[in-house]
Amino acid sequence: PVVIYTKIIFLISKNWAEDGSFFYTFYAMTGLTNAVFLVIYGFTGASKVMAYCSRSTEEIVGLFISIAFVVDSVKYILKEFDYYYYSCLSVNGTMDIMKRASDIAAATDCDQTRPVLSLLLLLVTVYVGVVIFNFKYSPYLTADKRVVVADYALVVAVAVGTFLGSYVFRHIDVGKFYVNEERAMFKVITFESHQPGPW
Repeated sequence: PVVIYTKIIFLISKNWAEDGSFFYTFYAMTGLTNAVFLVIYGFTGASKVMAYCSRSTEEIVGLFISIAFVVDSVKYILKEFDYYYYSCLSVNGTMDIMKRASDIAAATDCDQTRPVLSLLLLLVTVYVGVVIFNFKYSPYLTADKRVVVADYALVVAVAVGTFLGSYVFRHIDVGKFYVNEERAMFKVITFESHQPGPW
């Protein structure tokens, strides 16, 4: 949920500054607003409302989060295939075999292994996560230990996918997250310098 929340804040902040410079200010403002609401909830005891929420309410929230992650994953895979796979195909849908693969790759950003590996890593991560999550229904170990193993299904699945992408298939470039080392890791936000719109 935090990743989706941060992504939405980033997309909204781009309405005020295309380069994303307003993101830090907007993120700080939403954090302070949430802090004010939490203090109000603490003083008024508003958390007692959660007693009226059933388990189905929590499941519906979890379902929406899952749908959001699935939609983002499918969008990423489709973008990878569109940019790196289909750009290598000619108009009639077949590879131009008269050109060498290195010439095609030099002329375009053609790397057909990248989207295929991305899809493979996505499917392996989902498969490992589902298998480990379903371990709680197996007859092995005690019930409490099975639940603990199932709770770490997501962490183990992501670790396996990361290991495969970073070590086993390290010769294939699937894109990396680059950190801007020149920018300070922590900095104090100056609210007056980033006033958006009519404010």
